[in-house]
Amino acid sequence: LGTRLRPFTETTPKILLPVNGKPLLEIWLEHLERHGIREVLINTHWKREK
Repeated sequence: LGTRLRPFTETTPKILLPVNGKPLLEIWLEHLERHGIREVLINTHWKREK
């Protein structure tokens, strides 16, 4: 699963990969804030099986 972004995701979670110089997570959080979302839950168990 999740092989399309390799080798980038070998050392970095997809959500932290840069898009136009910003981590994807930052972009998503900015969008949520613009739409009035003030609280989010973030799963931090990246590569938990290793």
